[in-house]
Amino acid sequence: MARRLGIAVGLTCIVLVVTAAGQQKPQFPEELVKLMEEVQIRFKPLQDAARFSKAKFESAAKHEELAQHATRIAELMKQTTKFAPEKDLPDKPKKEWNETCEASAKHALELAAAARKQDYSGYRAAFKRMDAACTRCHEVFR
Repeated sequence: MARRLGIAVGLTCIVLVVTAAGQQKPQFPEELVKLMEEVQIRFKPLQDAARFSKAKFESAAKHEELAQHATRIAELMKQTTKFAPEKDLPDKPKKEWNETCEASAKHALELAAAARKQDYSGYRAAFKRMDAACTRCHEVFR
């Protein structure tokens, strides 16, 4: 019985590996990949600050630096709209690409403003909205 179970598990693993190998990740233009790599680098300190306690955010956060990261992300997200699909694809509508890029940029600017004001609640709320817009795009297009 144990041997049959082992064989079944082994075959399942082989099927999963073959299935995963057969799925291709979408290919994106190199310029878009570079934009998104910069977004990831700038996203990390914003995310870290969103996890701070209110006291730590008010005392230890480098607010202007956070605002600069968020502003740059907004600029990068505006640039990503030029990489929208030329036409709607199944489950990947061009409109969705543009809407999520624009929402990410808008919320990044809100995040920058909240950082400059040292507004802890506003910062966390804007970060959540920006993150949700980014996540939505990645769910659909990545």
